Amino acid sequence: MKKQLGLLTFLVCATLATAQEVYTTWTGHKNVILNTAASGANVSSTVTAFPVLVRLGAADSNIFIQSVGSGADLRFTKTNNTTRLAHQIEKWDSAGKSAAIWVLVDTVRGNINNQSVRIHWGKSGAADSSSGSAVFQTSNGFQAVWHMNNGGTGTENDGTSNGFTATPSATAPTNNASGAIGAARTFNGSSSYLVALNTAASTLNFPEGGPFTLSAWINSTANGQKVILGKSDYTYSLQLNSGSNYEGCDFQSGQGWYCAASDQPPTGQWIHYANVVNALAESLYVNGVLVSGSPTLGSSGNARRADYNVFIGAMIAGTAPGTASAGTKSRYWNGSIDEVEMSSVARSSAWMALAFQNQQATQTLVSLSDTIPAFAVSPTITAQPASKSVAQGSTVKFGAAATASGTLTFKWVKNNTDTVRTVSGVAFDTLTLTNVLIADNNATYKAVVINSIGNAVSSDATLNVNIAAAIGSQPTAQNVTQGGTVKFAVTATGTNLTFKWVKNNTDTLKVATGVTSDTLTLTNVPPTDNSATYKVVISNPLNQVVSNSVSLTVVGILSGSARGSLGMWTSGHALQFRFPEGMPALRVSVMDLWGRAVWSHTVASGTREMTWNENNSTSGRTPSGIYLVRVALNSKPSSLLLERKILLTR
Repeated sequence: MKKQLGLLTFLVCATLATAQEVYTTWTGHKNVILNTAASGANVSSTVTAFPVLVRLGAADSNIFIQSVGSGADLRFTKTNNTTRLAHQIEKWDSAGKSAAIWVLVDTVRGNINNQSVRIHWGKSGAADSSSGSAVFQTSNGFQAVWHMNNGGTGTENDGTSNGFTATPSATAPTNNASGAIGAARTFNGSSSYLVALNTAASTLNFPEGGPFTLSAWINSTANGQKVILGKSDYTYSLQLNSGSNYEGCDFQSGQGWYCAASDQPPTGQWIHYANVVNALAESLYVNGVLVSGSPTLGSSGNARRADYNVFIGAMIAGTAPGTASAGTKSRYWNGSIDEVEMSSVARSSAWMALAFQNQQATQTLVSLSDTIPAFAVSPTITAQPASKSVAQGSTVKFGAAATASGTLTFKWVKNNTDTVRTVSGVAFDTLTLTNVLIADNNATYKAVVINSIGNAVSSDATLNVNIAAAIGSQPTAQNVTQGGTVKFAVTATGTNLTFKWVKNNTDTLKVATGVTSDTLTLTNVPPTDNSATYKVVISNPLNQVVSNSVSLTVVGILSGSARGSLGMWTSGHALQFRFPEGMPALRVSVMDLWGRAVWSHTVASGTREMTWNENNSTSGRTPSGIYLVRVALNSKPSSLLLERKILLTR
């Protein structure tokens, strides 16, 4: 019984020792800083389950000296020194002091300078725990990852648990020790390629329209129609098209090739190239930047083929079932290819930006440090500049304030292009402009506030440079026949003018801006507008002027004091009257505006109609003008039955 207990105790202790490592017993430790706010990083969004590339160099010589067995003892944890993070060593060169290690970080936050994980090294007897499948997990969408670091001309192992080994052609692509990340493979442009056998029916048969993502680092030595990665011309591909432009294509059965294309790649340099396909949309990324998001359709009635293997550096162009030897191979890649990834998910734009910034040779995103930087924040504008209106020749000031960590620099920009002032070491700044010119009218000014990890841009402030408003020509009084059209006009001098027409000092009829003259047009004028007054108020941010108030006379058949069924109307050059039956004798008079009688006539009782031909009592035809017509009882001339104004024209 004691032996059994002792054996049980031993087994439990051995299991604990194997499962739980105490990393404080490792010789060396450093913080791996993930500075997504670093200048040029351009990573502002959070990305999850991301393989971070950690590069070690000459500055990390202690790690190479103290580590055991080509980095077998390396461990990565969260900052608590306990929670393990999976890693894979892609490259380890102790003599050259160079390494490339992938670390799976559950969350990489955007625009932050002090996120970190921990690296531990220097532990004799520690087992090698480098694992590609633990980092490039199929559950995270990775379906094939070829690091292209074979170091020779043989096969390339898949870093995922799928194990899709890429086998070389008879003329194998050769080793390139200077890849984008570790080693790469170089293709001769005529016969060399890699083919992933047993992928014709596999998780690499991505559906039409996605979702899936293809990416690689490429270094082209000659442009032309060449394939980086793909299944066939009738499935999907990442390539250069016949015009030597970047292109990502996804073939749709019975429809054709949906391809997103962009500019030609430069030759002789490493470029990160990716195509994201999702819901028939294709997003083509070059060096982490979206360069094309609108695919075009190349029409074809063929069916999509799912029975080809995946090729790197060439393509099966025929329609026969694809194997390592079947079909017609073409579009051979000329140059080098590194870090090929195929995912069954549509990676986000933040993922693409982070991948490039992290993996490029000149990256500033990842560094090792004994200390974690103090939390730093990019600038935030706390006081925005305000728009201003001033007179020509004046002085004007725009102010802005910001908060952030570290030293701030204010850069004032005019019209989004011209830097007019730069000052550092302040939290508030004022831009002062003197003797402003009319040419500066409507110019915009903003402050760009910068610190070591980012910048903030203020809102635009607009400068209105004005000349005071003044009236050039006044509106004039107008006459109009009832139902007619009449116009009042005014001109002014000044800048940024607003014209507001007002009736009877209270009613706004019209507002016009950005003009120096304006006309108020009244149509179908009613009789109730007789004697109405009109004026215009002209203003700009400097002053306000008011025109003369002018009147409108509405003439013709105007409303008066008619009683019963008395009627009066014009007919040509005659004025006609109608009187109801049974009326007593009436007196009809025409007066001018000074009250002088022009014509009068007594209408006998019982008369129903009469006409006046516009002749006056003494000199024949009555001249043009406005007259007053009155109808009264002949027996009582002061008792008006009808009174109207008329307009006579010749």
